[in-house]
Amino acid sequence: MKQIPNKHSLPSLIEKIKKISSVPIAVIGDVMLDHYIYGKVERVSPEAPVPILNIEYEKYIPGGAANVVNNLHSLGASGYLIGIVGKDREANILKELLKKRGIDFNLIEQDDFITITKTRLIAKNQQLLRMDKEKFFFKKPHKLKNVLTNILGNYKVIVVSDYGKGTISKGILEILRNSNSKILIDPKKRNYNFYKDCYLITPNKKESEELSGIEINTEKDILKAGYKIINKTNTKNLLITLGSKGMVLFENQGQKITHLPAMARNVFDVTGAGDTVIATIALGLAKGLSLLESSIFANICAGVVVSKVGTSVPTWEELEPSNGKWNKYLKIESWNVHQLS
Repeated sequence: MKQIPNKHSLPSLIEKIKKISSVPIAVIGDVMLDHYIYGKVERVSPEAPVPILNIEYEKYIPGGAANVVNNLHSLGASGYLIGIVGKDREANILKELLKKRGIDFNLIEQDDFITITKTRLIAKNQQLLRMDKEKFFFKKPHKLKNVLTNILGNYKVIVVSDYGKGTISKGILEILRNSNSKILIDPKKRNYNFYKDCYLITPNKKESEELSGIEINTEKDILKAGYKIINKTNTKNLLITLGSKGMVLFENQGQKITHLPAMARNVFDVTGAGDTVIATIALGLAKGLSLLESSIFANICAGVVVSKVGTSVPTWEELEPSNGKWNKYLKIESWNVHQLS
């Protein structure tokens, strides 16, 4: 491994991203509503050995693909959200959240669909329980195909936020593959066979293991898994996110491999970190940055959101370089596949 001399400084990179105007970005995928209930636990129930949460307040946040767009919005970018919801109260809440943020969307209501909702019970910044309300939707979303066909020419960068709930299908991916846009996919195993010829796939460690069938414990494992995913999907680029071990970027189908370190920070909650990564890479690309520059930026943004509790987004104020706290993110390393084979 060899450390790469980096021509960028953090202030120059951040200023470059802030100043350059962004082309619009489309996000399609499984939209969700994240519901948080906060309270105190001071006793155990006499009915069963479970804590009693005395509710103090609750809040709703856009989740899933909607969180990807929310990340873009937080950094001043224009995102257009496309997805499927039910005809229910949760869909109305999600739409109001998006409207208040000024986010454009086309959420198709389906009679036989339930708006995916994740309710988390929180006490002292600790999650006690998560309750999911969902119905897997594996029918062909014809209306969604029509929407995509009509807007494809308007977006140079399209994010596919696939949580495996049914919004993303073989037909949807075929439409996207035939476009001239850069297609970025946050993947799930269910559609693995249909991720073909895209610009970038961004699996985490678990997803990389599921997609490749290789258990990842060493750097050799990362390389083997990465090349297997690339060969299977013919993706141009691959970014494997590894939590506290950073990220590994395979560019040009693995001809160039770069390790991006993670910063030692207090990690409170990894909820939505993958949404932040793919959103901020899309933002960098939409502003004309290289994939490596965009990935460095995404790495910093992910470091911000995991230090918060719950689904969250980065802000420019949190990203401002101060006292050298982000400098470690520039210490990237080039991996030589022959040395690790």
